[in-house]
Amino acid sequence: MINIILADDHVLVRKGIRGLLASQTDFNVIAEAGTCNEAIEQLSRFHADVIIVDISMPGRSGFDLIAHVRTVQPQARVIVLTVHTEEEFASRALKAGTHGYITKDASPEQLVTAVREVAAGSSFLSPQIAQSLVWWMARSNDAGPLHSRLTRREFAIFGMLAEGRPATDIARELDLSVKTVSGHKMSILRKLNLRTQSELVRYALQHGLSIDSKTSSERPRGHDTVSNA
Repeated sequence: MINIILADDHVLVRKGIRGLLASQTDFNVIAEAGTCNEAIEQLSRFHADVIIVDISMPGRSGFDLIAHVRTVQPQARVIVLTVHTEEEFASRALKAGTHGYITKDASPEQLVTAVREVAAGSSFLSPQIAQSLVWWMARSNDAGPLHSRLTRREFAIFGMLAEGRPATDIARELDLSVKTVSGHKMSILRKLNLRTQSELVRYALQHGLSIDSKTSSERPRGHDTVSNA
């Protein structure tokens, strides 16, 4: 029997996942938690084989929980189940000691498979995450300019930001939510080691990048094989 602790701050999501896991005869959900602190309390009461963690919970993050698990129950295996599809999150989770990384748009079958494989001592990544992570790591190890690490979508938004356009305009043109554009902006600034949009404009000028997002001919290297995400 695989004993599982489930940590996710959304009650409906948590109950749905519990129902899925409970349908497997070899799974046993021994505890649930809605925050990192609650999960830490459950870890003091129960010994788990697998802990499923949402890294975006109120208060302390899921990364804190992963570190705590490695300290108090080093034999336990950790699976991150998250909405974050960015490669940086997956890389950070793997470095923190997680054994699986699955996005919440994965199929129920993928989660069941992940639990079994991780419990057996293997690792598991959602296929889409595994593919994009390979390209991201390759770009991160490249000696090229920092903007070569941007995805196609990020580079398009980079160009619009360099034009001084607000997130609302970018969201409308690309048919995205303002929240999604803001998330891409944060990712772009982080990848370029910048703090503000003004610094982003200076970066574009210093590197000879066109700030016309519609006509710019320069693109990050390797993007012919990278998705538009």
